[in-house]
Amino acid sequence: MGRMKYKKKFLRVFRLRPKKAFTLVEVMVAVAVIVILVSAVAYSFITISQIRAQSHHMSIASLWAQDKLEEYKVSAYGSVADGSDTDGVYMKSWSSGGYVGSSSVITVTITYPSNSAAMNSVTLTTIKADK
Repeated sequence: MGRMKYKKKFLRVFRLRPKKAFTLVEVMVAVAVIVILVSAVAYSFITISQIRAQSHHMSIASLWAQDKLEEYKVSAYGSVADGSDTDGVYMKSWSSGGYVGSSSVITVTITYPSNSAAMNSVTLTTIKADK
């Protein structure tokens, strides 16, 4: 008797039950959520890449402008000649914009392309005094 009771209990516990599966709607919703998340992450990476490239261009342009100003600071007074140069994507121009008393105003502008059709530029201005 005890053996029969155990067998019934065993069959009841380990009986094959109909397996439940995902419905097509559940799968489609899961795929849609995954696509939205992946596209948001991809958009973030693209935006970060563009910002990093723009920051890199601005840093290079600032360094070139500072270098040109330092070059003029050590030159003789009145020897600043207007000019321009192109180096790849960067367009450099410098000028002596006039005099303030016995000092000359020197302006250096570096122009570079941005992610849009517009051009960005870095402009530095200094005053070189007569010694």
